[in-house]
Amino acid sequence: EQRDAAYEIRITPGGKMQAWVTNALDFLQKNESKPLILHTLPAKKTQSMITDAAQPVNATKSKNQGKQGLSPSTAAVPRLISVVEIIKREFVKLDGSPEERTLHQYNEMGCLEQPGETDEDTRRNALMKALEGKNHLRIAKQPYMKVTLCRQEIPGMKATYQGQVAKRLSRSAKERARKK
Repeated sequence: EQRDAAYEIRITPGGKMQAWVTNALDFLQKNESKPLILHTLPAKKTQSMITDAAQPVNATKSKNQGKQGLSPSTAAVPRLISVVEIIKREFVKLDGSPEERTLHQYNEMGCLEQPGETDEDTRRNALMKALEGKNHLRIAKQPYMKVTLCRQEIPGMKATYQGQVAKRLSRSAKERARKK
């Protein structure tokens, strides 16, 4: 399957954009047929993470634990878009023929359910809160985004497609070329 051969980079709110861009450009230069997937999905749970979660946590909670902002998957979406645009811009500038320096972009967006609640529990809680008259309900889903960049078109991929990015000449460069 194409997804197994793909190289994935997880974009987080606290990571270094320069490192992601450098890593992605190196991969795209070396691999003509493999896709690069940049995403904001949560980290996959490893065995050590699962055993850490089983350990009892102190009963005391900090003041900020009750207030929960956007999930990291959602907060990292603007960074993901910035990283993808930088990668596309820098990749086009690299040496080579225009055919070698084109990228195909596929965008996927979706929502993850919050772990730990079943559909019936969720419905029951939402109904109870609605009956209580609470206006500010807890966000129950985590939006995320995935962007796949590839040097070759991927047939049959169920995602929004952005066409090839081609190198464009500035007006002054066009004028210089015309004068020659």
